[in-house]
Amino acid sequence: MTLSANLFNRARGLCAWLLLGCQPVADSKPVVPAPPPVSPHVQAAPIRPPDARVPPTAEARRLAVEHSLRLPVRFTGTNRDDEAMALSDRMKHHKVPGVSIAVVYRGEIDWAHGYGVRDASLTGEAARVDADTLFQAASISKPLSVLAALKLVEQGKLDLDADINRYLRSWKIPDNEFTAQQPVTLRHLASHTGGTTVSGFPGYASDRPVPTLVQVLDGTPPANTPAIRVDKLPGGTFRYSGGGTTIVQLAMTEVTGRRFDALLHDFVLEPLGMRRSRYEQPLSSALQASATSGHDPEGKPIPGRWHIYPELAAAGLWTTPSDLAKVVLSVQNTHAGKSRQIISTEMMKQALSFRAATAETVPGQARRRPSRMSLGFFIDEGTGENVRFRHSGGNEGFACELIGYVEGDWGAVIMTNGSSAGLMEEIIHAIVEVYRWPDYPRDELTLAEVDPASYERLVGRYEFSIPLGKFDTVAVERQGDRLVVRNPKSDGSGQELYPITGGRFLLLSPRLEISFDGTSDKPAQNLAVHAGSMTLTAKRAGKPDDEATKPSSKKASKRTR
Repeated sequence: MTLSANLFNRARGLCAWLLLGCQPVADSKPVVPAPPPVSPHVQAAPIRPPDARVPPTAEARRLAVEHSLRLPVRFTGTNRDDEAMALSDRMKHHKVPGVSIAVVYRGEIDWAHGYGVRDASLTGEAARVDADTLFQAASISKPLSVLAALKLVEQGKLDLDADINRYLRSWKIPDNEFTAQQPVTLRHLASHTGGTTVSGFPGYASDRPVPTLVQVLDGTPPANTPAIRVDKLPGGTFRYSGGGTTIVQLAMTEVTGRRFDALLHDFVLEPLGMRRSRYEQPLSSALQASATSGHDPEGKPIPGRWHIYPELAAAGLWTTPSDLAKVVLSVQNTHAGKSRQIISTEMMKQALSFRAATAETVPGQARRRPSRMSLGFFIDEGTGENVRFRHSGGNEGFACELIGYVEGDWGAVIMTNGSSAGLMEEIIHAIVEVYRWPDYPRDELTLAEVDPASYERLVGRYEFSIPLGKFDTVAVERQGDRLVVRNPKSDGSGQELYPITGGRFLLLSPRLEISFDGTSDKPAQNLAVHAGSMTLTAKRAGKPDDEATKPSSKKASKRTR
């Protein structure tokens, strides 16, 4: 079976999600000493009086959030527990060593707090995560880069609807039958509708050579991703493309003659007071001591602590939730006409009102409302104060989420040094519950009635038919009355598969549907993973506890070196 490079990356990320509950790779100023800690409180005029149902103090609200985590789905018609869970317990469950959170409430940063450790191999007070600990922002780098590009539009140095090749000198998008019909524009690239390839970037280990930006664009060594090209009509359907954002990075530097890191510092970071933030890859030695290490899905530090991302606009920002919360406030205040820190109110409204339809919803993921792509941010559609802007990120060993209400005064930023997106979703629902965010209900799902004895035919070890490295095998096990899928090469307990209609099962983190072939009287021979229009199949290859998959076996040791 052969796969295009793009499809291979999607498949690899899909299997990483299934096996380990992690996000796929990110679609990823002069050097100065770290400034002293600053207060996270950024004052803006409150929009509404306090809600009597919300705890009265920031400290009480923080403590309530820490003990109000819940699964993103409420199962109806069952006896399954729906009790609130503690953040510390869920960090252990998801194998995430460190978390940092900042919450926006009534026009200011209500509180910011760190939890856990910067590196799982370290102990002691010095290893603890605090509000000033730096994390990789991964794809949250993108909307900030777009804001800077929109500033260049207002300065007349870029045009949203002109051929982007007009601004490129050292490299240009190769002409083909698609660009002949419609040239690629900044508007296309900012909304992921440019037809450009390469969804994300895996980054480069600290001991590997790092390519130049042009080498990344052309996919030439030492770049580890394919060439960024246009293979569908620009201005058509949405397709997430970190490659397109990388083209924007080149255009911004070439029209200004400035380094991208310095440009973003002057256009975004400095105006917003984001004093802990840097578009800096690799991170300077002066800041490394205050940065967290990335961790794999088993909670182990990544060799070299983190990967390096030369694709700065797409995945290169180091920051804190407190600093990113200032972005949330700036978007809200600029949209409301209260400030103009980066771009004008007119430009902000234009950016957020542009709505490109995103890809189809993943089956089993009962979204609260349709999501569309603006210029820079994803938009959860609604009316009035219920409209939200958001962006998530996932570099190697890091996962994060930014969310805010366009016309409301709520928002939050969550950053982790682990590979589980599920933990962030649970934290968001805790914040929603404590702060009474409007129109953000948990999904409800009725489980199918299934005799647990029928799970026996599904139990086994399954191997995918394409070479996906450490993501090529899953084990399906019965644990009491529940069915679980896990990575057989680790000692993890895995994730539950919830029975739903049509004989399928739902995996919660992320939302994927799993199906098995065969009839009730014979063992299943194939397992299929369904995500939108994409399906990956794995064939039965033995028992879940096959010696070949145990982490302690000699054979497994050879395979994982």
